[in-house]
Amino acid sequence: MSQVMYRMPVDPQSSGKLPDGTQTLVERIDGFNALVMTQAHGRFREPNKRKHLFIVTNTAAQAFSVALATTYTGLYLYNPPGSGVSLSIVAAGLAATVAPTGIASIHLGGGFASGGGITTETSQITPFSATIGETSAALAHAGYAATIAGTPKYVLPLKTGNTGSALPAAGQELVMIDGMVEVLPGGYVMLVALTAVTGFGGFVWEELPL
Repeated sequence: MSQVMYRMPVDPQSSGKLPDGTQTLVERIDGFNALVMTQAHGRFREPNKRKHLFIVTNTAAQAFSVALATTYTGLYLYNPPGSGVSLSIVAAGLAATVAPTGIASIHLGGGFASGGGITTETSQITPFSATIGETSAALAHAGYAATIAGTPKYVLPLKTGNTGSALPAAGQELVMIDGMVEVLPGGYVMLVALTAVTGFGGFVWEELPL
């Protein structure tokens, strides 16, 4: 019985426990030459360890603009020009606090302008690190009122509409996006309701160097 061993460097995106360039051994493969591995920590332990993961939520129940408004209220996340990072969207969600007057599906909206997709940030909210107690500041901006350059667009549907005049049945309010959407400097995303909704929105994102 032969043993196959590979020598691999630790990637620069490692947890930081081992310094970059450290040589380590990968000792377990299966009968098809695939690496045998197990997840030792939570799914987002790595970006949290590197202080790259941030959260923002509304600080009070907020009325969300109907559809694709350029004078926007709700919750937006903006990557200002010159930030030097891409915003990798991990999750987004909106929890209603008032029964809507009609079917109210929830969507991720967004847009981009090289000079800045948001021209006026009327009411900003300070994001915080996903590692509670960590004081690293996000490079992204966020807030609940803004003026948008040009017309935004629907990016992704997040939640199906519920019956008008009734709060939705218990269900998932936070939708995992897992980096399928990234926002370059000058771009933004926002939570959009098809009809009037009041509630708390939230974003989780990772800031990645360009």
